[in-house]
Amino acid sequence: VGKVRGGSTLAEGLRSSAREIKAMLRHAEARRTMLVIGIVWFCLSACWYGFMIWLPEFLEAKHDNTYLGNLITSSGDLPGNVLSFFLIEKIGRKKCLLFSLVGAAVTPLAFAAAPKGSQVWAMAGSAAFGCASVGGWNALSILSPELFHTDIRATMHGFLTALGRLGGFMGTYFVGHFQKAGVWLPCIFASSILGLGCVATLFVPETQGKVLTEYHGETPNKDSP
Repeated sequence: VGKVRGGSTLAEGLRSSAREIKAMLRHAEARRTMLVIGIVWFCLSACWYGFMIWLPEFLEAKHDNTYLGNLITSSGDLPGNVLSFFLIEKIGRKKCLLFSLVGAAVTPLAFAAAPKGSQVWAMAGSAAFGCASVGGWNALSILSPELFHTDIRATMHGFLTALGRLGGFMGTYFVGHFQKAGVWLPCIFASSILGLGCVATLFVPETQGKVLTEYHGETPNKDSP
């Protein structure tokens, strides 16, 4: 069996992580934190993967340039990355995540409301979605590990990532069934899922300025350095 730090076996490391998680889940606050951040991961993944896989199909059906549409959508990531990196430290991880999710939830509806035949409007809406959603991913990737104690931080981040993959599968599955239902149904689905993520974010603790080695859903010791 492969070795991990401290000479412990991999199996012993897994058992130790399981004990830490079990002990954490005895606390109501920790259970709530795990639940709400898990919902956010699931919702953002379901919306992002579902919308981004549906978008090329939609552009192709309209006989628009699919490659140009993907390029413009991806170009929205650059300002989203720059802005989110600034806001994460300026206003905090939670607010940056919430604002990004709200923006990402609104843009599919604006996309659906695009005038018929307006390629520019559709491209702008897809770029706006990319800009807002990448900010959410950045904030979530920083916030999630900081919510948990050092001993289980990597384990919990892996669990949340797996939960996000499940959300991505569900999102692509349902959106795939909506492809022939027109533009509104997939966009309403994406916005509704992200709306649930926004509500869950309201209950996620803010970690900015916290002592990470001691913070896991509880108030850090004020005497800590």
